[in-house]
Amino acid sequence: MTPAQGAAGRLLVCPTPIGNLQDVTLRVLDALRDADAVACEDTRHTAVLLERHGISAQLLSLHEHNERARAGELVARIRDGAVIALVSDAGTPLVSDPGFALVRECIAADLAVEVLPGASSVTSALVASGLPADIFGTTALSPHPVMLTSAQQDRLKDVSSVSLPFQGNRIWKAADGGWFIVDEVVGKHEMITYAVGLNAD
Repeated sequence: MTPAQGAAGRLLVCPTPIGNLQDVTLRVLDALRDADAVACEDTRHTAVLLERHGISAQLLSLHEHNERARAGELVARIRDGAVIALVSDAGTPLVSDPGFALVRECIAADLAVEVLPGASSVTSALVASGLPADIFGTTALSPHPVMLTSAQQDRLKDVSSVSLPFQGNRIWKAADGGWFIVDEVVGKHEMITYAVGLNAD
């Protein structure tokens, strides 16, 4: 947590379910219930979660197209003492989801930022993969199809730790327009796991 200087307001970063609406912590539900407003990636999506748990809250959109403008507005409210909860559509905000600009501006303004524990597709995929979990890394989800250069393909082949790309099938699209064949990677790695639909049941 970043200590606030003379301000009661704070930002609460709240993980939300990555599939099953029951996969949310009691602390997160309390935070959503008590917050002065909830900044969310998609208000319609968050409204379903809140309705499921009997929570009424002011919902404000915060997504890739308005995040920078909205961040300034929310920082001003937090500075005035408001408690703002930040959620994304699924999982922990900022991890391939909006929220970075808001958290960064809160820290720059010396306002309190508290991150609550909860659902994360990164850890779920890692644990279920059967791959070693001592060293791993992630790459962010791009809103556009990903093109891998030859150098990027070589790095992927030679990586010595577990890599968790948020790309699905798109990570294999090569820069030359062809497909980067999974077999080319398997030749240097013991196992590749493809995780999809985590905690959907």
